[in-house]
Amino acid sequence: MKKGFFPIVFYSLVVVLNLSALTQKKISPKDLDPRYRKWLEEEVVCIISPKERDVFLQLETDQQREKFIEAFWKVRNPNPSVPENEFKTEYYRRIQYANQHIGREGPTPGWRKDKGRIYIILGEPRPPAGRGVKASGPGADTQKE
Repeated sequence: MKKGFFPIVFYSLVVVLNLSALTQKKISPKDLDPRYRKWLEEEVVCIISPKERDVFLQLETDQQREKFIEAFWKVRNPNPSVPENEFKTEYYRRIQYANQHIGREGPTPGWRKDKGRIYIILGEPRPPAGRGVKASGPGADTQKE
């Protein structure tokens, strides 16, 4: 399938659900089944857009929620031709890492802390540019290593 197919499907789903949701009321996350509440408030809280969240809260059935979650991950899949969604796998790995390494100094899980959220969204920190790189150009021979 073409790479642009999944975003079209996802946003078509969002539009259709949005149009049908004009007459529907948005429910509170507290009214969701615990697994969907956890998905919304703990698992994808760092990456779900406000619009996606609103649409999810307007869904009426678990079947609609399952289809939404499937489409949510499909649209973020960097390589749809491979069965495993690399983005999803890496995202959950980062949550686990944040909880194990950032959240261990207190009762708050690592994904809830600013440092944990930054790690989840951006990934491993990179060394600053310029360290260990030999300078070149005019005046380079006067610089210390």
